Amino acid sequence: MTTAQTKEAIRRGRLAARDALDPAWRERASVAVAERLLATVDIPSSSVVSGFLPIRSEIDPRPLMERLDRQGVT
Repeated sequence: MTTAQTKEAIRRGRLAARDALDPAWRERASVAVAERLLATVDIPSSSVVSGFLPIRSEIDPRPLMERLDRQGVT
């Protein structure tokens, strides 16, 4: 197996593991990440922050982005 094939096999396996996580758990994890970040990182309201829409089972940054918006962050 080549290095590229090994990398692709690992990637497919990790994606399958992530996709297999319970959607409700992933939602709670997204909220927990937002809470943790906001509790540990000072993001001034004058900041401009960029986010993304999750694809498939990626972590969902929308809970964080919504909270930052409520704090006046652009």
